Amino acid sequence: MVTNITYELPNHANVRLVVYNLLGREIETLTDGIQARGNHSVRWNASSYVAGVYFIRMISENNPSLYINSQKIVLLK
Repeated sequence: MVTNITYELPNHANVRLVVYNLLGREIETLTDGIQARGNHSVRWNASSYVAGVYFIRMISENNPSLYINSQKIVLLK
């Protein structure tokens, strides 16, 4: 069970993309580092996780701006 998570950066930035379980515990970091502007795609292999609700949070830092976005996803098996 693999899914692609795509996003676009308007400028180069330090990006951290993390998956959390329903209890808010961090279960996997998908990316953490400086990335160039443009379109990006990250694969999440969720085959070792149980079906249920998860959250993906993206934090993008480009001084002086900070962008945070969280999305709920449902893993079906």
